[in-house]
Amino acid sequence: MKPIFCLIIVLLFLSFAKSASAEGNALVLSPSVIEINSQSPSEIYTPFSLENKSSSPIELTISYRPFKAADSEDGKVSLLDEPYNDSFIYLKKHFDVLNEEKTPVTSLRIGPQQKETFQLRMRIPEGIDAQDSYFSLIFLPKQAEISEEAQVDKLTYSQIKAGIVMNVLLSITDDTKKPQATLQQFSTPFYQEKAPVPFTVRIHNSGIHRITPKGVILIKNMFGQTVGRINLDQANILSNSTRAITNTQVAKEASSAAGLHVPTALWEENLLLGWYTASLSLAMSEDGPIINREIYFFAFPITWIIGLIVVLIAVSIIIIRVRKRLRQI
Repeated sequence: MKPIFCLIIVLLFLSFAKSASAEGNALVLSPSVIEINSQSPSEIYTPFSLENKSSSPIELTISYRPFKAADSEDGKVSLLDEPYNDSFIYLKKHFDVLNEEKTPVTSLRIGPQQKETFQLRMRIPEGIDAQDSYFSLIFLPKQAEISEEAQVDKLTYSQIKAGIVMNVLLSITDDTKKPQATLQQFSTPFYQEKAPVPFTVRIHNSGIHRITPKGVILIKNMFGQTVGRINLDQANILSNSTRAITNTQVAKEASSAAGLHVPTALWEENLLLGWYTASLSLAMSEDGPIINREIYFFAFPITWIIGLIVVLIAVSIIIIRVRKRLRQI
């Protein structure tokens, strides 16, 4: 399967938004992400709503596209182009959207200032192997479509941007597969001059199911006192992907603004001085495994110290000159 990155941020996780919007906020979809854990065989009904806040009716077509985690390691995803894998093609035949009358639909019409509820029905056939399937349910305005073929399989970035997307994270489990994940990186620059202190936490999920690790970083000073705590965000890490975990949306945006390759978790501290130990405790799932790691860094506010020395020197020079003048008088 050859993926083609569509240069589109469809969202993901790690914190998930509760709704999505398009058409200048005229169309609101809730929720924007659906997470499902099920077994084979089963039939799953997941409700969602679409609200048209505009003064005109909106007509939408429905299509499905699989996606995978983007290489940016920040929770963004990339839609995949054909050829799709056999598993998705098979499962797609068992997905449909039901209206309030429980009738399958492939297109929708929502009146002005109206909100309608639908259900995503997924029938998991018997004999399906344990696996994850990630796909986007795309609602595209009819005026944006080009052809039936383009509507389903060859959507462009501009077309999808005109519509609205709901991401579906489907896990078909058999209770025998354990999380298979490794801590690829836990690091910070050895020398720190000032806050915030960035920590890079990168986790690779080599298992067949998505995971949502829970972690915390405790920071101790040179006297063994705990002076800081970073609660890492619980973010989804898709199968066969790597994700950098941060602690807040602010930290994620700050990492991007600083030009860092991956998001970092930040520790805010007013004054840094001396040796510090940072201890990471990371649970890959409620049943483990638990990974512990320690790193060390040294902090010294050299710029602040130099500035203070310059001020003291300047004050000393002034005092000496004043005293000389007083003596001459």
